[in-house]
Formats: sequence, C-alpha cells, structure tokens
Amino acid sequence: GLFLLLCSCSRRTAICGMKGTFDSGYFIPISSFAHLREQYQVIKIDSSNKLYLIYVASTKDSTRYKIPSMKDSTACRNIKPGGIYPFILQTITAPVKLNNMTIDMRSMPHISSVSFHGNPVPLEREYVKEVMTAVNLSGLCLH
Repeated sequence: GLFLLLCSCSRRTAICGMKGTFDSGYFIPISSFAHLREQYQVIKIDSSNKLYLIYVASTKDSTRYKIPSMKDSTACRNIKPGGIYPFILQTITAPVKLNNMTIDMRSMPHISSVSFHGNPVPLEREYVKEVMTAVNLSGLCLH
C-alpha cells in the first residue's frame, strides 16, 4: 500500500492553497513501484534550470512519461535520445488520499506543475501520461 507522509500546508500548495504546484515530498516503499526495470526509449532530453527533463516511451505499450533528474556533473556513460534503458520508475503524480479525500492532480486543470527538489516540472498532460522519478538515474547517469 501507499504510505503518505505530509508536512505543513505551507509546503503542500496543491492541497492547501491550490496555487498550481504540488510538492511531491512523500515516501513510497520499494514494494509500491509500478514499473520495475521495464524498458523505455528516450525520446528527448530537455534542460530546465537545475534539472534535466527526460521524455521516455515504454517499449511495451508506447506510454510516454517525463522524468525529472537533478543536474549532476559526474562522469559516466550518459543516456542519450533514441537509447533504450531499464529505468526503475516511481510516480510522483499519483492520486493521494488526505482526510478521506482523494486528490488527483492529473485531473485538476488548475495544477500545472509538480515540484521536484524545489524546481517546478510542468505536467504536460497532452504529451505525457505521468511525471515519474527514476531511482536508478543520477543526472544523465543510469546506475
């Protein structure tokens, strides 16, 4: 199941202020990962402030996801557009339950982005199904 740890309302603007950004500062146990090492093709890699925004498509069903990753200067064999990689993905836009109320930011048009380490990541609902994190990715380095 989902274990949800929330801080004060001042950090959860989507729940407490509906200002357009949801801070995804919650913990999901490893047993809840929806996609464990499926193969994903990198469609494109954008750069925004302190983040890389990696767009991928599942090789199984072509579903598109966006993966934010903090910029990192570690030397490695970087992922590249067109490459296929076994990302371990975890959603940061899944519905959450709070006081017997389900909040699904994916269907709330006034929420336009999520916060990833304090950086806004646009949802782009028309292009990607979900914003995910890849636990085996640092910068552009796959581990």
